[in-house]
Amino acid sequence: MPIPAKTAVRRSVVSLLTQDRELAGRVQAALVAQNLSADHVPFDARIHFPPFDFADALDSDCLLVDAHVPNADRVYATWKQRDWDDRPALLVLTHEAEAVPADAPAEIDGVVPTASTTLLRRLVETIIDNRRLNEEVAELARFAALGRTLAGVLHELKNPLNNILGALDRVKSLIPADEKLSRWNDILERNGTLLREALADLLDGFRFNLEPKPTPLHPLIDRAIAYAIAADVNHRGRIGIERRFHEKAPTVVGNAGQLLHVFLNILVNSRQAIGEVNGAIVVTSRWPEEGWVEVEILDNGPGISEDVLPHLFKDRRSTKRSGSGFGLSLVHDVVVKHGGRIEASNGPRGGACFRARFPAQSA
Repeated sequence: MPIPAKTAVRRSVVSLLTQDRELAGRVQAALVAQNLSADHVPFDARIHFPPFDFADALDSDCLLVDAHVPNADRVYATWKQRDWDDRPALLVLTHEAEAVPADAPAEIDGVVPTASTTLLRRLVETIIDNRRLNEEVAELARFAALGRTLAGVLHELKNPLNNILGALDRVKSLIPADEKLSRWNDILERNGTLLREALADLLDGFRFNLEPKPTPLHPLIDRAIAYAIAADVNHRGRIGIERRFHEKAPTVVGNAGQLLHVFLNILVNSRQAIGEVNGAIVVTSRWPEEGWVEVEILDNGPGISEDVLPHLFKDRRSTKRSGSGFGLSLVHDVVVKHGGRIEASNGPRGGACFRARFPAQSA
């Protein structure tokens, strides 16, 4: 089944190695025609003439090799040296009624007569679509395994946390009244309670069999702010939160725990990016078009490096030295699962800016 272009994570690359410029023109015309279709993963076509840059050519999703290319045996040998999951698909282009070149590896993905540009186009479409589909299945399996692990960790945290809160309540009943000590006890109790509620909400997010329900978005964002910012005793009021909520309150149909994870993750990232200095986070909701709500989270931290921005929600890229890169990948997956989209940029005055859009209705 073809993959709609709008779901592609990135454009794929098809490389042709040839010394025949007439062939190069016909192949490129066939591939450019493919790119006019919205039914397949889009790709860029690169033509390589001798002398060849093997490293650049092999950094492709599909490699087309003219059977008459000089030193074809070196091309095949270099291709075979790559790990199986790191090598491009390989198609050999033969002229007229030629047989498969004797030096071509047995593992090639196909042989195409150079006159059959339509067949070539269809093979490339199929190869690119299948490779992308396999990548997406592997990515989903990886996140499913991670989700099961995180759900187990969250569940195991519940009992120790309940014990801590129970012990704190017992300590409060045993010690004499002291204003300063009571203040710290209240902070511990309030944060422990918030953490317990957050664990319950996040565990709901990992129960994928839950029926989607209408979820008011503004109260959900308020809870994320409480968990991520207000409950952090170390910030001591140095991070200001400004809510610019639209008067028409939005409701999104989905899993409240998963949606909470989206805003909680972004807000925690903003808090950590601001660091130990005074900072500000502005949370805005708006209706950019009928039936869609957009939530924008803008901080005044150092922003996101330009080389990281294009890959922020994929390839496990992290903006933190100790980060795993899983957080924002999961955020992206949750937003897409709810029929939305998310993007990141740097604000006009610096700082990171995240915008998430969801199909919504007014409460």
